[in-house]
Amino acid sequence: MNTVFSNNLKKFRTQKNMTQEEVAESLHVNAQTVSRWECGTTLPDVTVLPELAKLYGVTIDDFFRKTSTAYENYAQRLAYVYEQTRNTEDFLQADLEFRKLQKAGTYSDSDRLLHANIHHLKVVRHRDKSPERGYFRP
Repeated sequence: MNTVFSNNLKKFRTQKNMTQEEVAESLHVNAQTVSRWECGTTLPDVTVLPELAKLYGVTIDDFFRKTSTAYENYAQRLAYVYEQTRNTEDFLQADLEFRKLQKAGTYSDSDRLLHANIHHLKVVRHRDKSPERGYFRP
């Protein structure tokens, strides 16, 4: 089994201060299943990975990286991805997740700051690509 994967599962869970029982309840599995994933005995079903990633505030790719960190929530992780790539698709995904947090009433001050930051980066990117670049400059 992939030890990086199982080690990351445990690391992300502990970074979120969650028990195996809490993770199991969120994913509608039993705690022994989560334990087997973290021990590397079994792997989660591929359909569970997106839910697990959102729960831990990471991307699916983060499960397989030797150096990964859990974020407060999935939107913050997607904002970090956009900051690195500057791809429109990554911006749209992050923006959508932040809007979901707003609607759910769980939009924190750090979420607000990161959400504003990705919008600022998007504006700067478009300004720099504009043929009339001087128009937006003071």
